[in-house]
Amino acid sequence: MEGYVESSACGILAGMFLSAMILGVCVSPPPAETATGSLLRHVTASPLRHFQPSNVNYGLFPPLAGRVQKRSRNEAYAERARAAFSEWLHSLPERLLTRRS
Repeated sequence: MEGYVESSACGILAGMFLSAMILGVCVSPPPAETATGSLLRHVTASPLRHFQPSNVNYGLFPPLAGRVQKRSRNEAYAERARAAFSEWLHSLPERLLTRRS
């Protein structure tokens, strides 16, 4: 993992997964179509022998369905990521998102 934002995102995920484990709730990882999900997949699924730390880049994301013009490609990745992250966020258990005093 390289980069402050990438490291922070993975730390937040680690804290969230630990909270879920303590609360006894099941949480699926963020989708690979999102930046956090693609980073998590890179860190956990890359072969150890050839592992290279990485910043977020479009090469970590699953390919887009169909052919997309180069000019529209980044926007298509971003829109797909927004939709996938929103769906994932809404699937999280309420207990995990509620702040306790």
